[in-house]
Amino acid sequence: MKKKNYILNFFVLILIISFSTKTKAQSFDIYVLDKKAGTTKRVTSIANAGEFNASWSNNGKKIAHDVVGDPASPFDQSIFVTDLQTGTSTPLIGAEGGNDAAWSPDGATIAFDDYHVSPYSIYSVPANGGARSVLRYNAHHASWNPKGNKIAFDDNYGYIGTKDIYTGFETFVTYYGDHPSWSPNGQYIAFNGASWIGGGVWIVKVDTSGNPQGWPVQLTTSGSGPTWSDNSKEIVFSDWPNGDPDLYSIPVTGGTPTRIAGRIGGFDKGDYDPAFSNNGQYVAWSSYTDESLVESNKKINKAGETTTTGFELKQNHPNPFSSETIIDFQLAKPSHITLVIYNASGQKVKTLADADYEAGSYSVRWNGKDQSNAPLATGLYLCQLQNGTNVQVRKLSLWR
Repeated sequence: MKKKNYILNFFVLILIISFSTKTKAQSFDIYVLDKKAGTTKRVTSIANAGEFNASWSNNGKKIAHDVVGDPASPFDQSIFVTDLQTGTSTPLIGAEGGNDAAWSPDGATIAFDDYHVSPYSIYSVPANGGARSVLRYNAHHASWNPKGNKIAFDDNYGYIGTKDIYTGFETFVTYYGDHPSWSPNGQYIAFNGASWIGGGVWIVKVDTSGNPQGWPVQLTTSGSGPTWSDNSKEIVFSDWPNGDPDLYSIPVTGGTPTRIAGRIGGFDKGDYDPAFSNNGQYVAWSSYTDESLVESNKKINKAGETTTTGFELKQNHPNPFSSETIIDFQLAKPSHITLVIYNASGQKVKTLADADYEAGSYSVRWNGKDQSNAPLATGLYLCQLQNGTNVQVRKLSLWR
């Protein structure tokens, strides 16, 4: 789940996920779902660190991923590789300070972003570590085509393109989102839709050079971080219809998403960054590790929203808004609440309230700025009201 700079996607998604805000980053680990057996296993647990954005090796024996926390020193995050047979996680030499690892189809190279170097760009290193090379300046979120000679990328402002890493030739794909994901058959690119086209997960058909063959198609109205199954018939992504991000699956032809995995928690304790193994049997993702989280005090109404009697987060008004919006909420009893704004990738951008409140109705104003009082970009944001295990989330549209 990306932790720095995302536009949405999410809305998207996502994932999301890559949070420095990484609230309690040390509590996120990589989990793997065996779809055939229906079992889940935690595969990373690095002390004083959180693990995000898994990417499989071509033989399925290793995972490259972000590490956020002390082991990434002197940076705030770096790329590590975990051997799934031994459980050993080691830093990837040459990828210090990187995030959003993307393992090439032949297993020889790992691409990654590095925002510590200006401009924020995509690099690559040998899979066993070594000197880094630039793949594309001013870009993020590399995704390889099946032959491994091209990458799809975004520039964090809605532009998605592809680049031949040998000839340098680029193609334009869309201005509609970020976080592209090239299908294993090379025929589609999935991406997080930008807020101005409705968010959610989108796909666009492309030719072998990466040129779009028709208009993008919206598969979902929410969710983030799409990843493809090995047969290119299924997309898994992170979504939060009840305020708790979990993993969902949808056919490439569209339909109703199906929840396939996830653990109990709020928006900052959810499940992000899904990644299919090359044989299609396993899905890796980043999840908050806290065995004490339970579903108690949560109720799901017919509309699929998380509700609790006397605990209500109302829709902000005006919405969309350009300079200021009002957020109303109601408490039936004295409570310690948090009211937090997230961007569509799951990054915390502003805490509006974190205090004890008496029972009653309250209004909070938000000016569309982040914690450092810097104006945020146009896009879709999420407002989460939480009181213990009670959680409600509303979508806010900011237009500049």
